[in-house]
Amino acid sequence: MCAAEQQRKFDEEDHQLKRQMHDLKYTAPDMFECGICFDQLNGDVVAEVEPCGHRFCRECAKNYAVSEVKGHRYPIPCPLCMGDKARKDPGDR
Repeated sequence: MCAAEQQRKFDEEDHQLKRQMHDLKYTAPDMFECGICFDQLNGDVVAEVEPCGHRFCRECAKNYAVSEVKGHRYPIPCPLCMGDKARKDPGDR
């Protein structure tokens, strides 16, 4: 195999790998870290609090909401914003 042929083959493989990397970038699952259990989870199990945007896995969000309801605490604030004493209204950005 001559040098020009090897270079052409290399360029073709390089182009193919770059295209595959580009495709994978857009097909890879959206991962997030739950703000309660700190697990890395797939984005299809995310629950996002409005308006602050904090994200939790659905299981943790459900357990937190049930706990707040059982404790007769209304409205239910974001659990992360509750830890931020500087916020005047938990849940606001």
